[in-house]
Amino acid sequence: MITCHFYRLDEVQAALCYAIMKGRPLETAFWVQELLDSGREKELQQTLIQAWLWFVLVNDPLWIAYLTDPHQAAYRLTITPKDNSLWALCCLLPNPDTLCSNVPPALKNSKATLERYLAIALHQKKGQAACWAALRLAALGPLDLPSPLSPLLSDLDPSLQICVSVLLACSSAARTPFGVPDEIRRHLDRWATLLGRRGRRCYGIPQECLYGLTRRGCISQKVSTLGELRGVHDLLVHEKGIGEGGLDAFYAAMFPDDIPDEWSLADQMWSHGLGVLRPSETAISLSRLGAIWFQAESRFAWGFYEWVGLDRVYEGPIRFDWVAKDLDAASVEGILDPMRKMRVVE
Repeated sequence: MITCHFYRLDEVQAALCYAIMKGRPLETAFWVQELLDSGREKELQQTLIQAWLWFVLVNDPLWIAYLTDPHQAAYRLTITPKDNSLWALCCLLPNPDTLCSNVPPALKNSKATLERYLAIALHQKKGQAACWAALRLAALGPLDLPSPLSPLLSDLDPSLQICVSVLLACSSAARTPFGVPDEIRRHLDRWATLLGRRGRRCYGIPQECLYGLTRRGCISQKVSTLGELRGVHDLLVHEKGIGEGGLDAFYAAMFPDDIPDEWSLADQMWSHGLGVLRPSETAISLSRLGAIWFQAESRFAWGFYEWVGLDRVYEGPIRFDWVAKDLDAASVEGILDPMRKMRVVE
């Protein structure tokens, strides 16, 4: 699928996540507006939620309330300090941890041992220990956590929902409301005057964000997607069923400058180009994906350790939440290597 300025939809979503992860507010606003201009509000919402879950979450637990304003929600994600606790918890084998004597003042002695352990782990903000207890309690029956999830997260895998609930319960971070800066608003106004024109393509797709998450990120460096862009005018004519008599009006509306086939190679490469996989790569590696996206702190994933295991590889585009498909499987040796590992005592 192609956006209104002839980027691939999956690549715009990846570029938006990447700009948020890297803390680039203006670039983030550009990709948000590209999705809005293309009528892709649903995909925009899904992408922002994914960015919140994997890159921010515990540092702004109330963020989802700002989702009604996409630009404000995206800007908030961009400037908030990043945390990869959810990724780390999904990679680690959740294990019990030794809890100290700091217990909740209203803890009931009548609670079962596992329920008491969960309550104390949450009170001490030990995310990995709390996740271990929560997953086992959920296997026994309905689980009541103090941080109910938004209905917008109902499509998540049940195990991942539990990890998210645990991290939200551990987090006490609260950020002050703020608006989108005037500088970004001025750029949005200027971009509006260029709607539909080649000059509106102000940013190119960062190639490093494509790996594993997009179609181009799953094909060889020997294969190019430029043919798709060069033939996009014929594709649109076919999709819209435009007859010979309506071609002039169609080209005037859709291509006010010139058709992509007549652009320079440099202009075409902003949105299309060679694949990402090296000749020796035949599958997508979670280790390489983690090295690209997850290098921030993980405040609530306790008990980091080294282990040996086989990498998990896939044949096509994958999603971050696939790392949580089997929390009891042997994890990948290199996935957590790029992350900054630290304990936080509050």
